[in-house]
This record gives sequence, C-alpha cells and structure tokens, in this order.
Amino acid sequence: MKEYSIWELTRRNASLYPDRTAYIFDDIPHTWKDVENDSSAIAILLSLNGVRHGSHVAIWGVNSYDWVITMLACLKLGAVCVLANYSYQAHEIKHVLNEGGAAEFLIIGEPKDGLSYDEIIQELGDQIHLKKIKHMSCLMDSIPSIDLNDYQAEITAMHEKSDPDDTALIIFTSGTTKAPKGVMLSNRNIFGITETIAQEQGWTKDDIQLITLPMYHGSGANACVFTGIQAAVTSVIMRYYASVPVMEAIQRYKVTAFNVVPALLLVMMNHKDFNKYDLSTLKSGVWSGAGITRDNFLKVSKVFDLRHVKMAYGQTEASTLSTMSGDNDCLEMKMASCGKPLPGVEMRIFHPGKKMELGAGMTGEIQINGCTKMQGYFNLQEENAGKFEEDGWMKTGDLGYMDVDGNLYFVGRMSEMIVRGGENISPAEIEDCIQSYGEMMDQIFVTGVKSDVMNEEIAAFYTASETVDAEKIRAYIASKLAKFKVPRYICQMKEFPMNDNGKIDKRKLKRLAENMGADISEDLIVSVSAR
Repeated sequence: MKEYSIWELTRRNASLYPDRTAYIFDDIPHTWKDVENDSSAIAILLSLNGVRHGSHVAIWGVNSYDWVITMLACLKLGAVCVLANYSYQAHEIKHVLNEGGAAEFLIIGEPKDGLSYDEIIQELGDQIHLKKIKHMSCLMDSIPSIDLNDYQAEITAMHEKSDPDDTALIIFTSGTTKAPKGVMLSNRNIFGITETIAQEQGWTKDDIQLITLPMYHGSGANACVFTGIQAAVTSVIMRYYASVPVMEAIQRYKVTAFNVVPALLLVMMNHKDFNKYDLSTLKSGVWSGAGITRDNFLKVSKVFDLRHVKMAYGQTEASTLSTMSGDNDCLEMKMASCGKPLPGVEMRIFHPGKKMELGAGMTGEIQINGCTKMQGYFNLQEENAGKFEEDGWMKTGDLGYMDVDGNLYFVGRMSEMIVRGGENISPAEIEDCIQSYGEMMDQIFVTGVKSDVMNEEIAAFYTASETVDAEKIRAYIASKLAKFKVPRYICQMKEFPMNDNGKIDKRKLKRLAENMGADISEDLIVSVSAR
C-alpha cells in the first residue's frame, strides 16, 4: 500500500484531470482543480483562525460540496475531523464536542430540516468548550480573498507535516443505551480500504456516483467520498435520501454507481412514481449496512439490473468495509454471503470462551486484523481494552461463519441474540420465516423484550403490501419453528421508522416492543397480536 495521506489524492486528480467534473451539488459542477484550490484556500483560512496539526475540528451539517471541501481542508492541515450526525439534538452534540471528540473548533454547515444549530449551541452555552465556531458558508464566501500564491510556504509546511499514521477522522458509532463512541481512523486506514474498494468495484474516472448516505457516517465518508476520490469519479451529492429526487438525479446525470442500504432500494421500488424514471444507467454499487432477506434480495435484483452489485460486510471500527462479493459470484452466492475478505484484511471466526479459531461452517465471533483496524475509541480506555484480543485481533461483536472458499456469512449481532428461558434464539431465523409467508411480505424486524419470568420475550414487526392478520403470522411461525421461537408479540406496521443512515430505527421499534403489553395507539400499526 502506498504511503499516502488521503487528501493528497485531490492534488493528484487536479494534476491529471484539472477540468473534469469532480462534484455536482445543487446542479452546480465543480472541477478537480476547483476542489484542490478551494480546499487549500479553506485550509489557509482555518490556519489563520488557529487550527493546527492535531487540532480537533467538528463538522456539523447535511451533505454538501462545502462539507467535502471543509473536511479536505482540515485533513490538509493534519487536523482531526470530528464528524457529527446532522440530526443531533443538544445533549448529543454536547457529548460529541466534549468527551466524545474533544473538539476545539466547530464548523457549522446547512442544518437538517427543523433544526437550528446556532440555537442549539447558544442553548448549551458554557456547557461546551470551543475555541471557535465558524460557518461553512462564510468560509466558502471568503475563498476569493485568498491568493494561494501568497501562502506557498504554508502549503509546503502542510505537506511536510502529513503522516499516514495521523488520526484523520473520528466517526461515531451508535449504541442502544450508551452514548456514541468515537472511532479513530488514520490516513493509512482510510487510504488502504478506499483504494481497494475502488479497485474491487472497477470504478474509473468515467463513472458517475450518487452520494446520499450521510457523510458523517463511515459508509458516506469512506465508501462514497474517499472511494470516489480514489477513482476520480464524478460524484453527485444529495443532502440526504429522498426517493423522487434520487430517481430524478439518476435519470438526469445518468448515474452509474450507487452505494446504498438495501432498505432504501425497497422504499424506492414501492414509490408510486417509480416507473416514471429511467434508472437503466445504474451498473454498480455496494449493498451493506443492513440485512436483506432472500425474497427481498431477489425482488431488488430483478428490478435494479445492477450488473456489478457487491454485497459487503463491515463496520466503522474496521474502516467501514471488510468483505465484498466477487464479479463472478452468482446471484445465489451474493444473496447468501457477504463475499471474501478484501486485500489487506485478515478475518477469522473465533470462539471467545475457548479462545480458539473455528473451522469452516462453524459459527462464532467475526474478528478482524490488518491495516484497516481502527486506532481505537477516542478517550475510552476501558472500551479499547475489551475490544481487542491479546494477540491484537479486533472483536466485531458480530456472529458469522466462513465456508471452505473463504466466503463470509453474517448471522447476526451477538448483542441482538435473544435469550428466552435459557434458549439462544437468532432473530434472523424468525425474520426469514416470516418473510417466507408470502410475496406480500416486505420488511421484517425481530427483537427481544425484557421479561421478568423468561428473561426475554420475542417481538416481531413487519410491513406488507396488504393487510396480513398478525395471528395468522403466529400460526405460520408455529408450523415452521420450535415453540420457544414463536414471538409473544407480532405487529404489522404501515411503514418502519427509518434513521438518517437509511436503516430501520431499531431503537424506536424496541421502545414500541417494550410497550406491547399495554394499550398501544400508534398510528402506524395495522394489526397486533399478543399472547
């Protein structure tokens, strides 16, 4: 792997393809020369405002060209970019700015609809400790005042200080109860994996990528932004996902590459205007971040003729992606597995109790080693101590197995395993069973609910294209699975709540599940059955 810092690729692209379009945002094109010059100018402005090598700079805003340029500018200075979720409320951003990322500077971009970042920061007052607060729009407006010729010594100094092992990003992982943890990724982590992803997907400068995944997330930053820079593709940026604007953008710009959470493709397919748009230019993309059932995989694959779609497994702690299916893998293989470990990624299936590696076909914890392994969680020494084995391998907390050819099969999260009356129950098994009830079944989610007697009871949620009586679903499950796997609570919903990453909002569904024993007046509920 080359000893590059990730931002150096923009300089390479500006040299090789100065007039090619790098980004399109709000229908305005920006060339690679623009990207290089704009990010250098912002870096100078930030330096004049006290940002230095190693400074922690929080970036808070929806996807935009300004957001990308600001992040690249921080990386040029050797600053650490602390990426904040654009939907954060006061208590969440307080954690990110203080103990979660120790931010010294905050750069505010365009807020998510319904939020006022300035009001939130004003409300927090002296509860947060920042040296500076800047607005992306003001920084971008100041670019014309910067003559880069006057700052050649400073630009040279940036290059000399750059180190592949510098922490580049702090990206936050979500938790169900605890505050999000800040994952530290180095330039080396990011460069290595994004170079591999670009090669595995076969992206070239002639591809046009659509970015809707949040850039504050590993998938948006690494698998989309940095991978796009690696391959010098043209990236069309959207603030966030919305079905009609996405379909309009694919048709207008003849988008060829679209990394996406599979659930969003299902949402798009079910939109009433889906057939009005020509989406035939799509040819590649990575599906990751959320499970997809066999039937839904077949539905999506049939409708979206993605000739080079890749299934993948990964997590933020491993620089986003760790496996990917191959070009020659058949549909059946892609449907079942997550592909093989990417070059530079070591993977094993481990038995935590026996401290031993397991053989092909045996289920255990997925563990990862190699150049994509995170530097650690920021400011969480106890968490770091429990995250790694004594031999340095990183624990993912996920269950899976590998076949004799090295393909990974994801089983589920260790933390999501339901323990009912001493029985370990996989939610995925019940989800697959419900999915097989009929073609009308859409999305399924199964979770555990605390129980004084049984430790946990099972709750199942589903959406369908027609009303399906929840009691009939119960009877169907009982005919297919052992009695202890039949959910106590079964609920059809009009639609699932989704978070900003395009994933099912599991926390909201878990809260709903906990109230199943009471009288529920949730507007989205179609049918409920409780034993």
